[in-house]
Amino acid sequence: MPAFAGLQTLAYGAVCLYAGLRLCIAPGLLLAQLAPVTRLIEDKVGLKPHGAGDEASLALSGLALAALGYTYFMSVYTLDRKAQMNGTSQRLFLALASYVLCKQTEHGSSLIALFGLVNLASGLLMGFSVGWGDGNQVDLDIKARVEARRRAEAAKK
Repeated sequence: MPAFAGLQTLAYGAVCLYAGLRLCIAPGLLLAQLAPVTRLIEDKVGLKPHGAGDEASLALSGLALAALGYTYFMSVYTLDRKAQMNGTSQRLFLALASYVLCKQTEHGSSLIALFGLVNLASGLLMGFSVGWGDGNQVDLDIKARVEARRRAEAAKK
């Protein structure tokens, strides 16, 4: 596993955990911290601001975001290259879903756009560091190495 990929996955997991826990505990504080960036997105793109009135949905989003961060932490801890390779397409899918939500529905907001931008940037970085391939290829590579080892041992006998 490339060191940069592990470090990047760890950083992404930490950001997800921090933002998720902040959304669960004090959503107003996180929204205040993100206000300069979300205002810039609102001005440049024309999306509506995210209102902090519905704190229950923010807490639910925070719980999901914290769970996502935890899975990334665990993929680094267990050195799970398959999860990291699948994380590349997962992040790009989240970016695409954020774009569709912001541009194709009336539910889009600057906070969702920021989430999409972070996932797009980290998905592209992850693709260049880990690879664009399917994470299931890792299992096939391991299976091929085991089979080659068995054939080599059988040839020695």
